Amino acid sequence: MILYFIYCVLVSVFLLNIGSYLDFSFSAIGVGVGARTAVVGIAALVIVGLIVISRGIPKLVWRELLIALAVWGPFLVFLALRVDSSNSYSELKFVKIITISFLCVATMTVAYVCDARAILRMLPIVIIIVSLLLGIEALLHPQQFKYRSVIERMTVEGMNPIWLARDFALAGVCLFLLPVKKNLVKLLGLALVVIGILPTGSRGPLISLIVTLTVWLVTQSDKVRGRLIAAVVCVGVLAVGGLLFDGDRLENTINSYLLRGQNHGLLEESGRPQLFKIAMDEFLSSPIVGVGLGEYGKSVMRGSTIQVMQPEKGNYYPHNIILEILAELGVLGGILAIIAMRPGKWMFNVENPYFYPFLLTLLYSMSSGDINANTGVFVFGTLARLTTQYPVMEETPFNAEFVGEGHPA
Repeated sequence: MILYFIYCVLVSVFLLNIGSYLDFSFSAIGVGVGARTAVVGIAALVIVGLIVISRGIPKLVWRELLIALAVWGPFLVFLALRVDSSNSYSELKFVKIITISFLCVATMTVAYVCDARAILRMLPIVIIIVSLLLGIEALLHPQQFKYRSVIERMTVEGMNPIWLARDFALAGVCLFLLPVKKNLVKLLGLALVVIGILPTGSRGPLISLIVTLTVWLVTQSDKVRGRLIAAVVCVGVLAVGGLLFDGDRLENTINSYLLRGQNHGLLEESGRPQLFKIAMDEFLSSPIVGVGLGEYGKSVMRGSTIQVMQPEKGNYYPHNIILEILAELGVLGGILAIIAMRPGKWMFNVENPYFYPFLLTLLYSMSSGDINANTGVFVFGTLARLTTQYPVMEETPFNAEFVGEGHPA
């Protein structure tokens, strides 16, 4: 169990984007900035290797690893062909896709096959604990972030408030993955999660969390759907009441959160429409193979005033993983990426608890971060597939029992 705990902590470095908190440790052992991602990925690989040695090597491990290599191989080869050797960011992005996304998928597959219950119980706990520690530090050391705003955007040293909000939202979904039967405890935790997200001023994670939990509630049972409708009605009544009695203050508060004190519309303030348009233009300019890995926006972003881009750092991306893949890798790269995800019935298995963190991270990837910052799509996609294909016979946190072959090992 200790090995699984260590592995989950290492994976959470990528899932929660907390690499900056390991800077001191890396500096102490002399690991440079460019090698830290690889060190974490290799460390996770070593830990999983120890898990395999300690538990034996089931034939299913080799089978799943070979399949993973078979479906990822063409995608990785295509990525290698689309790397620009004169662009250091392009090369770095390729290395990160291997050491983050591919290694996470491979190691998560092996860890699950060796002991499904251990990984399913440990990963949500680690994510919740790490998010809680981030929340405590943010409360102890709040600071104004880079956006001009009339509200304080709660963050912690070295972390964008968007990532902090995303971590809280993921922890909120993980609360429902815990083997705790009392829904009151989960709802209280969820309330704390929402209270933690609001001071960050980040809209995407909150909207993604609401959509994800709404889908879960609607798909559970007719009784739950009835309760959801009743809850929506109650919220509507409270909102109308608030508008009637103190509408101006409520409107100002909502506008401050959504617009961050800017004189622009919600989408215009975020800069996303401009970024999406650039991605579509570049995709249309090279629809088959794209403009090249890490080449998005190079021709138009230098000197750009779009606030979500940092031209001086050279790392451009449209904040939408689908548009990013289409722009840089074209239709061919998009097809290979879908094949690497191993699409199937797991993508629509709403009775599977791990469909919901996959849905949440997929929604994240539509509005922030690049392919490496959205590793959760691949990790939770892998878990959603594995728990559908090799279900565990036990009561799940969503009160729906897996039905299948039992423990995969």
